[in-house]
Amino acid sequence: MQWYQSLKLSQLDDDVRFEAASALAEMMAAQESQQPQQQQQQQPANSGPGAAKQILATAVEMSRNNPYWHCRLLFQLAVQSNLPLLPPLPPLPGC
Repeated sequence: MQWYQSLKLSQLDDDVRFEAASALAEMMAAQESQQPQQQQQQQPANSGPGAAKQILATAVEMSRNNPYWHCRLLFQLAVQSNLPLLPPLPPLPGC
């Protein structure tokens, strides 16, 4: 995949790299949600279900020294993984 090859370019700006990872993950997640289950099973390993999450996970690891991108990519990964962003609140007394 082209994005993984770009990781080797040291002169590539972090903002460009992380923005590309974010946009690519969004595009792949949108394609995954639009394709029927059978087509997803026939795709190559690097473009099937979960590929967007793999790209985001790699980008999250690489962004540890950049707080803005680290938080943004973590949030995007949580949303795409359907993880709860906040724990459910307990019921209020008397309600």
